[in-house]
Formats: sequence, structure tokens, C-alpha cells
Amino acid sequence: MVIIKREERKKVFIYLLQNGVICFPKNTKDINPVLGIENLKLFMICKTLMSKGCVTQLFNWQFHYFTLSTDGI
Repeated sequence: MVIIKREERKKVFIYLLQNGVICFPKNTKDINPVLGIENLKLFMICKTLMSKGCVTQLFNWQFHYFTLSTDGI
């Protein structure tokens, strides 16, 4: 079970709305240098958004790319 703080979730939402895409490596133990959040937490937040239809996922060369869809805006 991954516990994600409200502040971390808010950072991800703001970053996605400003840039439209979030990219991070598959390695779950690293911390994202831009947001300062673990990649596992980023993946879990984006997976939840993907199940709601807000983002679409692309996995290429060991990197996750989540792009904001029109439903997510």
C-alpha cells in the first residue's frame, strides 16, 4: 500500500495541467528531480487518473509518459 500525501497529489495535478505531460523512468525507487516525489507514487497517481480517463499512458524505452486527455482538462 502506498500512502500519498495531499500536497504531493496536488503537485502532480498542477504539473500536469501546466505542461500536459509527465514523464518518469520505470525505476520505482528513484525520486523525480522536477517534483521531488518518488516514481512509485507518481505511477500510482497517474494510474488512478488513467482509470478515470483523464490521462493516457505510453511506455517506451523504460520511461512512462502520461499525457493529459481532453476529459482530464
